[in-house]
Amino acid sequence: MRMLCWAVVFTAAVIAACTSTREATAPRRFRPSFQTVVDSDSAWLATNRSQQIKGWGLYPGGGPFPFSVGGANGVRAESLLYHMGATFMRDQLDPQIYESGSTIADIALNNSAINDYIVKWDTAHKYGMSYILSVWSPPASMKANNSLDGDSLKTSSINAYVAFLTAAMLYVKNSSINSAGLPVAFSVANEPDIQTSKYPSTIYSPSTWQEVADNTRGAFNFNGLTSIESFGPETSNYDSVSSFLGGSTFPSIDGGFFDDSAIRAFAFHTYGQCSYQDVETNFVGKYPRDSWVTEFSRAFYQGSSEIANTIDMTGALGADLVLVPNNYWAWWRGYRTDTLVNMDTETLMLDNPKTNQLTVSKRFYTLRKLWQTVLPTMWYAWPFASSTDPDLRINSMDQKMCPTNLPRVDLYGFQSAGGNHESVVVVSNYTTHDKWLKVIGFPTSFTTQQAYISDTTGGDMIAQAPSTVWTPAGQTVARTVLYIPHRSVNIAILH
Repeated sequence: MRMLCWAVVFTAAVIAACTSTREATAPRRFRPSFQTVVDSDSAWLATNRSQQIKGWGLYPGGGPFPFSVGGANGVRAESLLYHMGATFMRDQLDPQIYESGSTIADIALNNSAINDYIVKWDTAHKYGMSYILSVWSPPASMKANNSLDGDSLKTSSINAYVAFLTAAMLYVKNSSINSAGLPVAFSVANEPDIQTSKYPSTIYSPSTWQEVADNTRGAFNFNGLTSIESFGPETSNYDSVSSFLGGSTFPSIDGGFFDDSAIRAFAFHTYGQCSYQDVETNFVGKYPRDSWVTEFSRAFYQGSSEIANTIDMTGALGADLVLVPNNYWAWWRGYRTDTLVNMDTETLMLDNPKTNQLTVSKRFYTLRKLWQTVLPTMWYAWPFASSTDPDLRINSMDQKMCPTNLPRVDLYGFQSAGGNHESVVVVSNYTTHDKWLKVIGFPTSFTTQQAYISDTTGGDMIAQAPSTVWTPAGQTVARTVLYIPHRSVNIAILH
């Protein structure tokens, strides 16, 4: 969870990381016919596709009724967000629903408060979404500082905390107003590697987190909550993952109670990706199970403008799918109300109550185009094997020194489950010059390419004129030419 405005040093400039500004506007540009190309770089798709894409998601907004404060703007934002192609909602198990008690039998909950959240989860369910839960902070009375903000869970409160989590899920399971069912996945701690006094957070030692995760899995199993997937460690970045998962001792930590996996799936936030190789080699690639990125935002490493945020978000998403084969990916926050002059880089939609204006970001439109095309469970990630373009990063070999340069993948693809039906290529052109790129490796049955551009103009992505996919005589794979304007994101759909 990210709720602070940070200033980040990028090359020689200091970039304000909390709001977006505008880059100089260029004319709307449409891709010329590929026959006009005299020279272009080439990129070859890998022979084999990679992991299955299983879900896109986001945290819609704070509290049980995040859109109610916005009036007509809130209604519009809710409709836009719940129709953008997300397949799961991420939300918190609010510690405010706890009232008293230390065992499952005597835990008292604020029924009105938890019912309000059930209504929120049911709303997502009506739009075809499942939901996952995480805990920003245990109840204040269970923490060393008696506050939701910062500090740690008291060792003496571990059992009571596990009992609270279990009692809350039993209440949800048995609720007469619940049509959404139980969460598909549950994390006992949001970002257990950090704490702050600015918002609800709790720091855990790896051993305490492991004990809580293990005991919660056991309590869930014993009380008939076996359908809830336990995932973690949901650290703020990849750098902390190994310590929380026990490094080489992960199999013993993962044993759990009753021969059931204590960590049925991996979950991370990717605000720092420097240790992606450790995560991929020692965990995701070694112990087969689903892998989730449950939160990302603050995409400001290409600058502070709207298109800069969109370019960096797209490159970060590429890294989260190519460098580590994650199956699920979620943006942090969908909607908020604030009087900020410029767009909030953590939020897809900003509602300004002073001006009564709802600002919808380019990031929203870009994600919507991708999510509505690459339908979870029906598509696979499809990385590139090679490229002659010196700028576009396609794999781990192209990454520069971290953390000065965070891992990014600017060119990546997706393939529909049938293989020969449809493909998508995503290009994030962060450079200041236009690019022509010949993409090679499609089925020979493909004939048409339709590209969409997000650049410095307008809001929604701009449809380009359809272009050709062709197979030269004697060749076994088809190819097409993409035109990618400078400082833009291109999503090309091919069939």
